[in-house]
Parts: sequence; structure tokens; C-alpha cells
Amino acid sequence: MATITPSATPVEGENWRVNIGPALYTHVVQKVGVAVETTASIVSALAAKINTGAVAGYTAFTDGDVLVITRADNAAIATTSMALW
Repeated sequence: MATITPSATPVEGENWRVNIGPALYTHVVQKVGVAVETTASIVSALAAKINTGAVAGYTAFTDGDVLVITRADNAAIATTSMALW
């Protein structure tokens, strides 16, 4: 299991990225009404992309502002990273 706890404040137009091995999952921060998306909504969107993504055997969910990634075989997750651009 890997947990990612973003500490940045979301800024409209930023590109939030999560890598799982060679796979890249991205989300562009947008305004919702008059406010910028929350960290919780961003990690939720990334979790949804991971769950329907290219890397089989991984499941992602959120716990508030935390993104949690697990493997179906319970093996260690070797390479997981998150970056903002």
C-alpha cells in the first residue's frame, strides 16, 4: 500500500500527476463555481483514473485529502510519486 498526502494548495491550471511505475495519471485543477477544486476532489479524481487506468491490479481510494493506492496481490508498490506542474 502507498499513501500520498499532498501538502500544496491547489491552484487553477496546475497539473497534478501520479506515477505508478511507467503509468502516468494526471488531473488539471479547475474552478468549480467561484472556488478552486479542493485537494480532496483532486485526489478523488486521480483515484478514479487509477481505478480505470492502464496498470492492472491496482486500486485507489481516498481518505479525506489522502490518496491510498493498493495492489490486488498485496505486493509492495515499488514506484509511486506525485508531482505538481
